Amino acid sequence: MMPNRVILFTRILMTHWLLFSSLLIFAQVPANEKIHIFTDRSMYAAGEKILFRAYNLSNPELKEACWSKILYVEIVDEDNNSLANGKFSLNQWGSYGYITVPLTLPTGNYYLRAYTKWMRNYSPYGYSYSIITIINPHIEETYDIINPAVTEDTASIFNNCGINVTKNILKCSTGQKKYDKRTKVVLNIEIPDKTWISPEGYCISVIKSEAINSNIYGLDLSSSGEHETPSEIKFYPELKGLSISGSIVKKNLNIPSAYSEVHLSALGDIPDYFGYLTQTQGKFIFALPEWYGTRNFFIETITKDEDPVEILIDNDFSTEIINLPGIPFMLSAEEKNIAREIMFNMQLEKAYGQSRYQTDDSSMSYTKYSYFYGDPTITIKTSDYIKLPTLEEFFRELIPSASIIKRRDLSYFVMEGNNSDISFYKPLILLDFVPVFNVNNLLKIPPEYIRQIEVINSTYIRGNMCFGGIISIFSQKGDIAGIDLPENSYFFDFKTYEPQDDLTFPDYSGVPVNERIPDFRNTMYWNPVVQGSPREIISYDFFTSDNTGEYIVIIRGISDKGTILEGHCNFIVE
Repeated sequence: MMPNRVILFTRILMTHWLLFSSLLIFAQVPANEKIHIFTDRSMYAAGEKILFRAYNLSNPELKEACWSKILYVEIVDEDNNSLANGKFSLNQWGSYGYITVPLTLPTGNYYLRAYTKWMRNYSPYGYSYSIITIINPHIEETYDIINPAVTEDTASIFNNCGINVTKNILKCSTGQKKYDKRTKVVLNIEIPDKTWISPEGYCISVIKSEAINSNIYGLDLSSSGEHETPSEIKFYPELKGLSISGSIVKKNLNIPSAYSEVHLSALGDIPDYFGYLTQTQGKFIFALPEWYGTRNFFIETITKDEDPVEILIDNDFSTEIINLPGIPFMLSAEEKNIAREIMFNMQLEKAYGQSRYQTDDSSMSYTKYSYFYGDPTITIKTSDYIKLPTLEEFFRELIPSASIIKRRDLSYFVMEGNNSDISFYKPLILLDFVPVFNVNNLLKIPPEYIRQIEVINSTYIRGNMCFGGIISIFSQKGDIAGIDLPENSYFFDFKTYEPQDDLTFPDYSGVPVNERIPDFRNTMYWNPVVQGSPREIISYDFFTSDNTGEYIVIIRGISDKGTILEGHCNFIVE
């Protein structure tokens, strides 16, 4: 039978080999990924949600390898400042979701951009961009800008920068040309033959006809800058999903700190721990679970020598500066009208508490949470026993499998278990999931500050590190019992998946309609994922709102050659 140490070493090698074998593709195929993003419309009021659909147009080998699983979406200005951002799940066909416009964003034109972490090894000109116009009703100057009496601004200036669009290739129609308020519209779409099909599907948007402009198809800035093949890989593909990466460097020398232990703790209601041993370049990467929102983390490092070091965490969003084309903010008379309408509708919907979004508890709630180490071998609750004077005596009396030894006035834990090799590795000691390496300081904590102790008395692998068992200690208040933290450590906040609610639209069939609650949706209907076979006719239905006027149904997809496929039709709400 293979010795346990050999088994553990083999598992660590296999973990590294999975990443290495995936990176071999880098030398075999066109390595950069390609994303294209569509939005439901081009103009928004501050506080609204920008609905988007991202297409994964990467090389087939990269898509089949599930190269990147995270999409980064940002609202940026022409100076590259990130004003809002989010992370979304990405698969072979792409992604969809929404990002909320900050209430403080001034009226003007901005960019919505999308990319993967792997794409950051290349020029940011290769990211996907779309121009969006933001109207902020909370800023007084906005009303001067959209004043119809001001006539010097005569047209909007948008440039699609080489986007190839084939219009009217997608045929669509509604049952009639005119509809009353709050009535059903049946939309029929004819999928073209296989020559013009969109392999990754289509998206449907129904908006006011005046709310559309040429930028609804997005931008292509790839010809605007240089595109050199990177000489080194700075950002690894997120093969498993969310990740935190960085490096350990020696202070003042700016050289990697090789073979340093990096310990990462996720704090809060769902605690977790991750370990990583850096290699010669001092880099580390942690794959995270499917978490939502901003979480608090603690990170520390243990090095092989006494040289002072720094923990450098990679910025999770792109920080490279490029010369984005300036976007003159000029509204035509029609755009001023639609801007006023969008502002009015948004404020009306907010005032009456109307929401098109319902929280999807299944995607963001967590079932009964199990710690990463599973069921502990031993669980001791301090309240079940008489008070002992010191924590050391508590361990000696109640947890004999975790022996305490002393060498030159320093205390150490040695675990006893069923694995013969457990004594070859240091145990992992966690206090509220924060690793503790100074056992002397730990044993100074009064026992009454401790709520519970859990012990795993078997060899355990976490990341690419091996531990001789685990001692997990929980304080009464969850505040690490006031223990001093090591020098090479700090707390930081990190954004995980962007929380998303389900998008819903009113259904006025078969239910009493409360006409006292107005329905003034700025986007009448949005469907980001539409699939169909060549020559197939597919149907979708939705209800009109209280907002009268002419509407446009716009359908977009992308062919396997990168051509944007479009179709549209119109109807009127009276």
